[in-house]
Amino acid sequence: ELGAAADTAVVVGDPCFDHLSTLNTGNAGTVVITSTWGHRALFGAHPGIIREVVEAGYDTRLILHPNIWARHGEHQIRLWLRKSLENGLTLVPPLRSWRRELAAAGHVIGDHGSVTVYGAALGKPTLLAAFPDDDVVVPGSPAHRLGELAGRYEPGIAIDVQLDKAVGHPELTELVTAVPGESRARLRATCYRLLNLE
Repeated sequence: ELGAAADTAVVVGDPCFDHLSTLNTGNAGTVVITSTWGHRALFGAHPGIIREVVEAGYDTRLILHPNIWARHGEHQIRLWLRKSLENGLTLVPPLRSWRRELAAAGHVIGDHGSVTVYGAALGKPTLLAAFPDDDVVVPGSPAHRLGELAGRYEPGIAIDVQLDKAVGHPELTELVTAVPGESRARLRATCYRLLNLE
C-alpha cells in the first residue's frame, strides 16, 4: 500500500529493465557470473565457481556489486582472481557496462542480488550458486520468487551439465515492473506535467 504517498506517487516502471530489454541478445558461449555483497553472496560463499566456469572454456564475465569493490579495492580483487584473469576471465568494472555484459549473456550464474533477478527476468537460463533463503524474507518479491524457481548449483557436477539444465524465468518480469517498456514515456510525461509544459 502507498499510504500517504498515494495522492502523489506515479508508477513509471523500471528504466534499467527497459534498457536491458532493448539490449538483450545472448550468446550461448558467454556466462555472466554476478555477485551481490556479503559473506553469504556468491563471491563470499562460493568464489571457486568462477575458476570452474573459466576452466570449462566459457567466455566468462564477472559482475561484482560496487560494495565489494569499495570494501576490498581493485588490487585485492584482481589478486584473488589472478589465475582466472590469466585464463580469460573478464572482470567488469564497477558501475560501467554491466548492462551490456548481462544483455550479452547466454547463461547467468548468481545469487539473491538484483543483477541475477534481471538476468532471469530477461529469460536467460539462470543458476543460483548462493542463495541465503533466510536473508530473502519478503514473500512475493522478485528475489524471493527467484529463489523458489531457479536451479541451485551442485558442487561435484560438471558445470556444463548444470548450465544445460538451467532455464530462464521471464515470468519474473511482472514482479520487476508493472509496465515493461513504458518507463521512458511515463517519466517524460510526468516531468512535463510537473513543469507545466506541453
